[in-house]
Amino acid sequence: MPRCILKTLEEYFDNLSIPPLSYIGRCTLDVGQVVNSLGQWNSTEQNIIIPRHAAYWSLILVWLDDIRREFTFKPCLRIYAEKVLRRVAEKFNLSAPTYVSVHVRRTDYVDYLWQKLKTRPAPISYYLSAMDYFAGKYSNVVFVVTSDNIAWCKYNLRSKRHRISFVSDNDGKGPGKDLAVLSACNHSIIDYGTYGSFGAILAAGETIVYNVTTYFSTLIADVLPNWRIMS
Repeated sequence: MPRCILKTLEEYFDNLSIPPLSYIGRCTLDVGQVVNSLGQWNSTEQNIIIPRHAAYWSLILVWLDDIRREFTFKPCLRIYAEKVLRRVAEKFNLSAPTYVSVHVRRTDYVDYLWQKLKTRPAPISYYLSAMDYFAGKYSNVVFVVTSDNIAWCKYNLRSKRHRISFVSDNDGKGPGKDLAVLSACNHSIIDYGTYGSFGAILAAGETIVYNVTTYFSTLIADVLPNWRIMS
């Protein structure tokens, strides 16, 4: 992994075993040999090249337990997430809440979805319908909303039917903190993007994902039994 990426990950996660590219600097790498299946490389002790910006979820879904062990948040972030959820429970006077995270991706993705997939962002009705689903299935549900545009969420995601708490910083500069909160929740509502998908994978609960045809988050839902697609 490039040192610049690894350095960022090390700000949030403890004891990562992923080596930087400098460790294999003297090796001859053929960038034309791209991995199609991690299974065929298991226990070979060989280096693996994955294309830039790749999101090959099919390659890692069989290794979810290993991934959750690898990406363990630093104590300060775990404590932060625990405090956030405790404050949310106190806000609604709940002693045994079911935490459902809601990740809303806006900013750069609004244009990206149209340019890349010719589709619009998830409508407000999607998030509210997903909330209805969880509220009808579990008891004492509280929805913990994170976003790169929390102001949009506060204005649009209103419902007298549900307990909703908005926890992201207004400036959107707390990616590590928000991801720790997502992973600490019992279940997840996501729309699209690697960030929300990774948070849901770390949480390991039931996940509702927005229906974006052939997009990787919906492809995950086709594989994992606890992921559901909703329009």
